[in-house]
Amino acid sequence: MPRVERRRGRARDLGLFGLAIFLPVPWVVAQALGGLGIEPEVVAALAGLAILGSAFLLSWSCEVAEQDIPQALALLVLALVGVLPEYAIDLHFAWVAGKDPTYASYAVANMTAPTAC
Repeated sequence: MPRVERRRGRARDLGLFGLAIFLPVPWVVAQALGGLGIEPEVVAALAGLAILGSAFLLSWSCEVAEQDIPQALALLVLALVGVLPEYAIDLHFAWVAGKDPTYASYAVANMTAPTAC
């Protein structure tokens, strides 16, 4: 591949990487400053963009990690990072339900809720 095409490819990749890093910033700033009086629909859109940018960064980091570690291990870490928030919520609900039995229905519902097909 000629050197000029590699530079263009790298510049494009760096631009996309910068965009993926920037996507979560508006939502993080809005959350840190108490919402800034933004409409809930806009906050939801900002959260969606933040999730999209984070997903791109996670997938790119998995691809880069595959150069140094086995592919299966990189995918395992990616899958674990993807499900850890759900496990954290389950753990929180179970912990609170252990202290307050009226909270047990939340823990059971979160662990056994049917998923949409």
